[in-house]
Amino acid sequence: MTPFQSHAWIAYVAEHERPGTHDIVDVPGRGAMGLVFKGFCPGFDRTVAI
Repeated sequence: MTPFQSHAWIAYVAEHERPGTHDIVDVPGRGAMGLVFKGFCPGFDRTVAI
């Protein structure tokens, strides 16, 4: 299992990382090139992919 597949690591990133003004909500995708985060942008009041 790689670090990117660990649920604990994903929970840590979602709780401690905040890219810009976006909130990380979930991790809907994982692959060889990285992760796709589901985020929320409060400024535009919409869901975004990070």
